[in-house]
Amino acid sequence: MAKIDRQLTILPVKIRQGILGELISLRDLQSAILACRGLAAAYYTSRSLIRQTVFHKEYRSPASAAANGLVLASASRRVKRLSSNSPSDGRIPREALWPTLLVDGELNSTVEFYSWSSDLAEAYRAAGLEDQAPAVEEKTVFLTHCHGKALWQRHGTFCGQMDLDRHMDGAFCILCLDAAKALAGALKGETELELSGLERVWREIPPRSNAFGPWSWLFVDGHSTRLDGVLKIWERLREVPDAGQLETYDLDWAREVIQELRKQKQGSKGAKQALTFQASVFALLDARMHQYYAFGRNLADAYAKRGDVEEAVNVREQMMRNTESSAGIYKSSGLALAHLYGKLGRHELSAQVLSVAST
Repeated sequence: MAKIDRQLTILPVKIRQGILGELISLRDLQSAILACRGLAAAYYTSRSLIRQTVFHKEYRSPASAAANGLVLASASRRVKRLSSNSPSDGRIPREALWPTLLVDGELNSTVEFYSWSSDLAEAYRAAGLEDQAPAVEEKTVFLTHCHGKALWQRHGTFCGQMDLDRHMDGAFCILCLDAAKALAGALKGETELELSGLERVWREIPPRSNAFGPWSWLFVDGHSTRLDGVLKIWERLREVPDAGQLETYDLDWAREVIQELRKQKQGSKGAKQALTFQASVFALLDARMHQYYAFGRNLADAYAKRGDVEEAVNVREQMMRNTESSAGIYKSSGLALAHLYGKLGRHELSAQVLSVAST
């Protein structure tokens, strides 16, 4: 055995890693690294990848694939045992099967899939990987939408697992019967009746919470006219204003409203409505916000493009008043305002602004 160990040790690390990756179970992997120091050394240079590879092979073999939900439930129990030893040992195998679950229509319509995704998101947060958890949740909610009818049929299982009768911040609403019915109805085209049920559930979700975004998109998709949906989202955010998240969260929804208004068939009327809405949002912004200048510049440019130079000047003047002369954008803002003055024939004002902006 010692001779074999020495022979393996002289092999390149990549080859030793490949040998470990060919093992068919985590049990075999554990035995191999305990028996051979050369394999153990290679294992610890790429621990996560090797464990993911072996775990994926163990639970997605042709024989196990036929069992679908049963195999996933078995894998989940295995992962929970691994997590009791080390949280990272639980997260690694969940990551291994996640890409497969997303594309496997039979697996991602099972109850076990939603438990798996919820546990993966929780594992990411527990590991301090906050930026990766929302992506898992968004993909899960998308599949919830796709499998809405099946989830409705399984609502007893979901509610029985968690015993929730109201939506909780950060949780998946697949546990809520009303939401599952609403999704199923939307998929069948019965949107008008079922939309009210979905809206009732959606309004219980705290605005700007982890669940609010994904469920808001489902709510928007339930409307025959997208504009109606995004306007309701914006109005809901205004019912519970949060100055601290206006710039980082609310503006994304404001831009969605602007885009939908511009798409309206009325042509120039839709564009005018978009400008009016854009101006109302700009009025909410504080000059100290990072987005203040960019949003104001876009508003002024939109006015100018429509030929409403006076309104464009008003916006630019306001921006100049609220901009420190030492700021990097002060000069470019002044140049833009001087250009607009020139369009209106106010050449004296244009020269004054150019002089001030250049000093």
